[in-house]
Amino acid sequence: MKSDGRCLDHQTLEAFRLRAIECLQNGESPEVVSRILGVHISTVYKWKRLSESGGWEKLQAVAVPGRPRALDTKAEEWLKATLKMIKFEKAFRLKAFSNLIIFRVALTLDSGMRP
Repeated sequence: MKSDGRCLDHQTLEAFRLRAIECLQNGESPEVVSRILGVHISTVYKWKRLSESGGWEKLQAVAVPGRPRALDTKAEEWLKATLKMIKFEKAFRLKAFSNLIIFRVALTLDSGMRP
């Protein structure tokens, strides 16, 4: 099974990057480091380039902002309330429809007719 760095948390990836640079500084080849850590060799070379240009700080994990909210809090509350109301109305209509069918079947059975 292939490993995929995307499924690892940011702290683990930071530790991978720092460990890779330590190994490279201790004389390991990028090929060996990539095989040991289970990452592509181009990733190791990228980490090496980053460490050479900016030091350890460039290899540290940074907070990645998520997608901006599509709705503000007021709009989100309105949407939740509206969906809740629609769900209630749908349930009420289904119950009324079911009661109507039961009532019609009961009438036809009382009159001796087939439903």
